[in-house]
Amino acid sequence: MSKSRYPPITYDADGNGLCRGCQGPIPKNRQTWCSAKCYKKYEPRSVRIFVYKRDEHKCQLCQVDIEWLIAEWWRELREWKKSDDPNKPRSFRDKPRAEFDHIIPYSEEGLTVAENMRTLCQGCHKKRTKEWHKARNNPAKRDARAETARPSNLEYQTAREL
Repeated sequence: MSKSRYPPITYDADGNGLCRGCQGPIPKNRQTWCSAKCYKKYEPRSVRIFVYKRDEHKCQLCQVDIEWLIAEWWRELREWKKSDDPNKPRSFRDKPRAEFDHIIPYSEEGLTVAENMRTLCQGCHKKRTKEWHKARNNPAKRDARAETARPSNLEYQTAREL
């Protein structure tokens, strides 16, 4: 059985389902979310959109503006297409894109919620993932890294207010 990227459904003492987002009671006409507001706040696609806006389209490690990278890519692609150079490469490089990183990795029970997500460029995300894979096999490093990677309560509160 695969793990869902959605927050889990929990149940109250009477066996009634609780909202995946706010943990409140689910109305009879709904199945997993108590309201459209909760769905928008906790559903993974909505979380990515929120995080991208919250982080102002910037990589949270190197601070590069991802929107600028994409605009530059389009400019370079137009120039590449116009070029009559017989030695130009047959294909153009891939379009840059924003990637979303789980601060507490998904495989270590990190949820896809705004407080646990940040925007990274492809290069930083690849580097961070590689470092995580290295540290994963070294428990002492992993425990120390996990403590520094966890957002503080202030960061949780700030993210919720946005």
